Amino acid sequence: MYIGTKTSINDPKKSIIKTMTRNLIASLFIISVLSSAGINLVMNNYIDKIAKKSLEYELENTYYSDSVDDTEDKDDKSLRLPTNIFITDESGKKIVYSSNSLFDKENKKVKLLNEKLSKEDFSDGKTKTVEINGESYFVEMRSYSGFFDIDKIVETRRDADIKTEKNSKKYRVFAYVNITEAKKPFVDLSLWFLGIFGITVLLAGFFNFFEQKKFSKDLIETQNYLKSIGSKKSNMKKPETSYEEFEDICMVADLVNTRLLRKEKIQQEFFQNASHQLRTPLMSIQGYREGYEAGVIPKAEALDIIKKQTEKMSKLVEEILYISRFEERELDLSKVDLSQLLLQSCDFNRPVDRNIEVKFDLEEKIIAEVDEKSIEKVFDNLFSNAFRHCCHKVIVKIYTVKKNISACSEVVIQISNDGRLIDERDLPHIFDRFYKGYGGNTGLGLSIAKDILKKHHGSITVEVDSELNKFTIILPQFCHK
Repeated sequence: MYIGTKTSINDPKKSIIKTMTRNLIASLFIISVLSSAGINLVMNNYIDKIAKKSLEYELENTYYSDSVDDTEDKDDKSLRLPTNIFITDESGKKIVYSSNSLFDKENKKVKLLNEKLSKEDFSDGKTKTVEINGESYFVEMRSYSGFFDIDKIVETRRDADIKTEKNSKKYRVFAYVNITEAKKPFVDLSLWFLGIFGITVLLAGFFNFFEQKKFSKDLIETQNYLKSIGSKKSNMKKPETSYEEFEDICMVADLVNTRLLRKEKIQQEFFQNASHQLRTPLMSIQGYREGYEAGVIPKAEALDIIKKQTEKMSKLVEEILYISRFEERELDLSKVDLSQLLLQSCDFNRPVDRNIEVKFDLEEKIIAEVDEKSIEKVFDNLFSNAFRHCCHKVIVKIYTVKKNISACSEVVIQISNDGRLIDERDLPHIFDRFYKGYGGNTGLGLSIAKDILKKHHGSITVEVDSELNKFTIILPQFCHK
């Protein structure tokens, strides 16, 4: 397992800049090749279509028949390629007529075509591409019966005499067109096209080179900036970059660094406060022990103070441990009857040595999806606080509300006491850890309650009226996402 991990770590990684350059050049090259091939394909199909139409026109004008109306062909002004024909006898060996017989060069070409075609199986009405002396020819053949007259084959009339019909012969008419010359401009166009793309690739590479230098510079500065995250510096200078993506990365890095510094500061303050809070009972225990040993403080008084301070320190340690475990733990959600849980917590924390009136205003069986142990701790902390500070009575309410039809129902819990009213200066900080208010009290209970409810997507607030301190919990009944 270790070897595999080590190998994967040491594997060479790709460079973004080099990869982007290769991809750009490859993309432009592929585009140029595909574009050139596409142009050639379209042009070849277009020329083949024109060539075929030219051959058909020439072949139809070579045969004269009373049954064929050639008026439309004469009026046809569509684009055609220069087409030549030659006519052979039925055997295909003797050339009866060639439209270019006056030109020796073309006549030699006709003989070569005839020799090549006579060796192949050439079906009537089919077209073939024939290569001669490095040039391509599009050829079509048709067979006609009749009389050869100057440059045409005249159809044998149905009313002709027997002698005339016997003298009728079969002829093979070949029409051909040189498509090499026709395609040459498009070949040149493709070469020009490739040349233009080549220049484009060079220009793109040139501009890409300078853009990469800026990209590389911004990347290195951003990397150095990211490496400084967590270095306990609150005034890090953000690099000036040319790309908004790097700006976004630096903004996120700023946010992360701010949160890390804030969290570290909170932890530092927490441990400082925790150390101070633990030191106070320890010093008290030590002082009363030394006073008892010196005979200054009576034994009963010393033991009583030592016991109270030990319990106070034990509770503080327990709360610190709870905070450290709770931050890492996932909620164990289940459906819980909050009304019943509230009554149980009240009975558990209610002091037996004081005559405290407790008034309940509860809806029966309010079910919510919560972490039961965590919410029970919230109730315990609030009831412990209420019973410790009240004078004569504590008021407990629980009910559900729904803001609108689509919203989830919320559970509202109020625990009020008639103790000394909380100072207005303490209200904004009463849920802070180890906050020592103007009343002189400090602890973690309310802070823990706030953290638990926050993890449940709930909240806790405190307000003071003319007679009561009211702590209000709002908790989603089932929606925690």
